[in-house]
Amino acid sequence: MKPGRRIAWMILGLSVIVVFVGTVVPQPVIVWLRTQVPLFALTWDSLDALLPWFNPLHIIFYAWVAALWCALAPQWSRWSIILLGGTLGLVSETLQLLAPGRTARVSDVLNDLIGLAIGLTLVGLIRRAWRPGQAPGN
Repeated sequence: MKPGRRIAWMILGLSVIVVFVGTVVPQPVIVWLRTQVPLFALTWDSLDALLPWFNPLHIIFYAWVAALWCALAPQWSRWSIILLGGTLGLVSETLQLLAPGRTARVSDVLNDLIGLAIGLTLVGLIRRAWRPGQAPGN
């Protein structure tokens, strides 16, 4: 395996670990974060008031994961990535039920799926715009 691919697989693995660590973080840690980073709390509360079902962290993270999977396993179908990513979302939300003060939300899983779709779409657009052996824009 090429060193660059090995590093990319490690980044994907670390990204998945981050989602599971974030999943089981108890509510007091989240409260601490909100008090220490007021702009985070203000932004989050504003988005939550405007779109209570919208969770930008889920969307951004799962778009990132979909893009990494596309780069590392180009032989996988889009549906395989959606199935694997959706399963990751369901498992993480289920584990969240075990964290003190946390709850699971169906809307978070839907946000995960939206993020996967965005990541796959972006990768598809980039691949169309830049074919191997061809400079972008040509």
